[in-house]
Amino acid sequence: MGKQYRIVHEPMLIEYMNKTYPTGSWRTNVKLGRPSSELEAIALTPAEKRMLRITMFSADAVALLPNRVDIIECLVRPEWEKICKLKMYGHLFGVTEEYREHWHKPRRLIIVCAVTNEFVEWFSRSEGVHWIQYRPIWFDEYAAATPAYRVTPPSMKPPSKLNFKLSITRSIPVWRGFIAETYIKKPLGHQVG
Repeated sequence: MGKQYRIVHEPMLIEYMNKTYPTGSWRTNVKLGRPSSELEAIALTPAEKRMLRITMFSADAVALLPNRVDIIECLVRPEWEKICKLKMYGHLFGVTEEYREHWHKPRRLIIVCAVTNEFVEWFSRSEGVHWIQYRPIWFDEYAAATPAYRVTPPSMKPPSKLNFKLSITRSIPVWRGFIAETYIKKPLGHQVG
């Protein structure tokens, strides 16, 4: 008999969204960005153009509120790389044609996580990403039935906060350059980090 797999991430996200946002103001599995112009040029039919959506990035959820836009990533355990992805989603939202009428609103980036980690939580806040620990009632049952290595990352000494921040901040401009070149077709200019 193979491993039993229990989907935890999606029910946790839906439960959090239902408790936090008004009905009808949010969507899940939101495609952000736009397909490359090379692919758009060879897509002939409307069906082919719709298929190009698979080449776009996908955020867990987006809440469209009257005064702001919240872009949400939901995690079972803390993963620092999701913070970088979420920051990229914030930029990509501004070029997603479907949301043009919301481009002028301020964006709030949010990580919703069941298990916290002091280091990842610090990194999230230092990058301007809101960190929310949300642990559904049923999560303790899941955690008790799951090996510890699957619920929490292995304990290890994190790199010094300064060295880690420097290595991440150096990689973010590279991503911004890639996004600008691929999606915006112009340099991002004087955006600060």
